[in-house]
Amino acid sequence: MFLAILPIIVVLVGMIVLKKSAVIVSPVTLIFTIILGIISFHAPMGEMTTQTWKGVVEGGKIIFLVWSAFAMLVMLQKTKAMDGIKIALAGITDDKRILLIMIGFCFSIFLEGAAGAGTPTAICAPFLVGIGFTPLSAAIAGMLGAGIAPSWGGAGATTIVGHQAVAEHIALQDVTAISGRLAMLGAFVVPIIMIYVLIGKKGFKGLWGYILYIGAVLAGSFFFISNFIGTEVVSLGCGAIGIIASLIYVKVSKHQAPEEYRYIPATLSKEEKSLIPNTWKAFAPYLILIIALPAIRFSFPLAVLAKYGYVVWIAAVIFAIVFIGSLILNSPKDYFSYLKESLVKVIPAFISMGALLSVANIMKSTGMLAIIAQGLADVAGNGYPVVAVFIGSLGTFIAGTGLGSNVMFGPMHMQAAELLSLNKVALFSCQNVGGAIGNMICPNNIVAVAATVDTLGQEGEIMKKCIPSWLVLLIIYGAAGLLYTHILFPTVGM
Repeated sequence: MFLAILPIIVVLVGMIVLKKSAVIVSPVTLIFTIILGIISFHAPMGEMTTQTWKGVVEGGKIIFLVWSAFAMLVMLQKTKAMDGIKIALAGITDDKRILLIMIGFCFSIFLEGAAGAGTPTAICAPFLVGIGFTPLSAAIAGMLGAGIAPSWGGAGATTIVGHQAVAEHIALQDVTAISGRLAMLGAFVVPIIMIYVLIGKKGFKGLWGYILYIGAVLAGSFFFISNFIGTEVVSLGCGAIGIIASLIYVKVSKHQAPEEYRYIPATLSKEEKSLIPNTWKAFAPYLILIIALPAIRFSFPLAVLAKYGYVVWIAAVIFAIVFIGSLILNSPKDYFSYLKESLVKVIPAFISMGALLSVANIMKSTGMLAIIAQGLADVAGNGYPVVAVFIGSLGTFIAGTGLGSNVMFGPMHMQAAELLSLNKVALFSCQNVGGAIGNMICPNNIVAVAATVDTLGQEGEIMKKCIPSWLVLLIIYGAAGLLYTHILFPTVGM
């Protein structure tokens, strides 16, 4: 087991302890993993080449999405649309902490349900930069906000497709229901975590009313939609409810931000104001995005959208929206300059992404990942629900998606449930929510969000800030998993 875990240790030490950029750490880790695979796991060189090439191709597809998101940010900045958005948001609330939760968490949940596949961080982090958050804070917020909804992903794909690996054992709706009863705890806690991590203890001043309110609304939404409506609309519905609930709160409560947390757009001259598009034009690209992503996702079978890689269709839609947005904002002649400027920024991320995905492929194909998971399972006993959450996170940390984690480890949890006489639905649900929080610390996702806000080289700092939050949710889900498995829902689905 020690040898199998070495690639993970190399990544963590390189990025967090040595504070090296992922552009350096990722290729070094890949070379190390190839050598380890050949010497210690007897993998043929041909297999190493195949898995590396697959990683490079998949990395290219993800960078295609990152490029499109960055291009949208560049367009909004160059056309002054982002200034219009800032002014409009300041008219909704003058509290940047509420905007942080609305955009970084509620909007992120909505986008996860609309498309998934990294879309939330790719869109929300640049949005936060646009309204005044530092790129590093925006990147961290993007990661923290993407730790709950991926249990379902775009139109429920994470749970639906992941469940297919264990469909003979458990029913989809049972998994959705118990996953929702776990995720509601995370939905309540994440707004607290985001304020604490990004602003500090003083950031709660005058905000507890909103924090508890939005946490309760989101928790209730996850519980109700997952248990009584259906898998496909959990994230989409919860995100929309969270946004609407936030707007109602600031309207009804007449909330006033303390001076130090007041969001005030920069003062502009008359000449500068004349260059800013009106509110509808400024928001048009995002409004089109909100409509287009779910409309397309629910109009075509998953197999059609995933034909060239699931993220490719999302990127293509965003590129199209950037073009439409440039028409609306009277700058079609600048479309290719937006693409060129953003492409230059994301090229270094391709090196990191391709190498990290290659490492993930090699760890899967050589059995390293299975050895780690089995080793943890062997010592778990009745504490297995905690291990199931951790294994879910481990799978996402390596593979980059909760779906990949569910497919890899779902069958193993079914075997463990039979050996330990534990509830299969509860264990797979622990795996499912564990996979979601794994997104918070996944190196692939960190590289992607760093690229969208131009913080490449600071991936270790982002990861270091996210790990404690991930650990808090791991403990909460682990404790709840034990309670659900042994006391509250030991017979669900049986």
